[in-house]
Amino acid sequence: MSTDASSSGTSRTKGGGRRRPPKRLRKFKSKPTGYDNDGVEGEEVSPENIATKRRAEEIARNYGKIARRTNSEFADMLKVCDMAEIIGVGDAFTWAGKRYQKYIQCKLDRCFANKEWRRVFYQASREFMEKLGSDHRPVMVNLVSQYEKRRGAFRFDKRMVGKVRVDETIQEAWRSSSGVGSLSLIKRIGAVRQSLSNLGSRPSYAWRSIHFGRTLLEKGLRRDVGSGEDINVLMDKWLFDEVPKAPLRKHVLFDLDLRVCDLICPQTKTWNWGKLEENFFERDLKLILKQKPAMGEKDAYEWEFPDVLTRVFPWVLWMLWKNKIGFVFEGKEFEVEATVEKNQDDVRQWFDVHLPTVNNEETCRRRISKVQKWKAPIASVLKCNIGVAWSTSTKRAGTSWISGDSRGVVELHRRRDFCGVDSLVEAKHLAIVWAIEIMASHKINKVVLEVEAPELVGLTMRPRAWPAFRGFGAEILGVIQRLGEWELQSISREANKCAFLIARSVTKEHRSQSYVA
Repeated sequence: MSTDASSSGTSRTKGGGRRRPPKRLRKFKSKPTGYDNDGVEGEEVSPENIATKRRAEEIARNYGKIARRTNSEFADMLKVCDMAEIIGVGDAFTWAGKRYQKYIQCKLDRCFANKEWRRVFYQASREFMEKLGSDHRPVMVNLVSQYEKRRGAFRFDKRMVGKVRVDETIQEAWRSSSGVGSLSLIKRIGAVRQSLSNLGSRPSYAWRSIHFGRTLLEKGLRRDVGSGEDINVLMDKWLFDEVPKAPLRKHVLFDLDLRVCDLICPQTKTWNWGKLEENFFERDLKLILKQKPAMGEKDAYEWEFPDVLTRVFPWVLWMLWKNKIGFVFEGKEFEVEATVEKNQDDVRQWFDVHLPTVNNEETCRRRISKVQKWKAPIASVLKCNIGVAWSTSTKRAGTSWISGDSRGVVELHRRRDFCGVDSLVEAKHLAIVWAIEIMASHKINKVVLEVEAPELVGLTMRPRAWPAFRGFGAEILGVIQRLGEWELQSISREANKCAFLIARSVTKEHRSQSYVA
């Protein structure tokens, strides 16, 4: 130990302990992550470690910039598309795990919806479920709200005394409960409280009757396709298969704003087969092809009346009048079920006596038909008989027409084969349009057209009475105006036998070659 004297007159003692080496001989240590001071203990600093550190810092800075830019772009997309996140319950952190020796949680799975979707599914909600065998938490989206409103406490009101069915409700609830001792009393009181609380919420008989009629109407009401601009493909019930329905979705992702007009080819004014195959299943395809869009017409509603309802209506009025007279003057009461059953029996007996034919279609045809046997037209007028034959298995339609003058002499007759025809009504429609176009090309201005198609003939005379065939009628009325003077009549098979046999030669004898003679 040594002692040194200072200029101030004091002495300073120097210890003999360890002294720091000079700077040139020191070995600097690398500083731990997150600190800026040099010279702390750690790993030794080397050019390689410094370069690695700088690269890591640069990557971190770039990742932050990319993340901020991605979030900004995603927020802009939500704003432009007018999308909002669906409300829900549960843990929103759908993924959790370790990254770089740290436990992190992320909101990887989220649900957004645009304004139109939220308008349709206004009760939609999401629920984050528990993890089961995966590091991801499943998300369930409910299109209809699954949460019922909680009922408040029930308190008895003196004003309920003397009300209709209050005494009966209390007695029924008291007798329906069972138990032993005090438990029986608690159950009975609870049952009475619950029954009385539900009594006030029950709608009136008039309101329930209105809704019952509305439910029956909705079962038979469907959209009639015109131009298809107002019919939503996936929301509206525009197909009819026993009951009206909307087509099934073929893909998981679909367009909610898809309209029926988007499925129609504007050039041919028929269905776009490529789009139909792309969006619908085969069963719905058959139902769609049965309908023919009426381009240029507005979409409408229609409701199918069964023959039983149209026939029984006069008897219902008559029976109601008789029952009213019997109740007023004689005091008789009649049961509804017995009245309806008697009406149906009377209708069945009357039609069995006056219309012995069993085939309703044949009955309708005979009623609408104006001509039962072939008659020659008046002078200077030609008569064109149109024949149609259709095969269900091959989807082929044979068509023909024969034109004759007032003396009964045949002037022209033709035959043609149509392929890919889905129904007999479509085959009749093709035959009528084809015959009219040929008549117009031959400059025939005065013609009487006869065909076995009461529905299409009635459509041209009374379009509003045949809404289901509106698409066929629009095209027929469009081409028939090319003729000067015309008349369209429905006839029986016996009066149109010659034209029918020529048309049947296509489907039965496979004579598909067209001819004119």
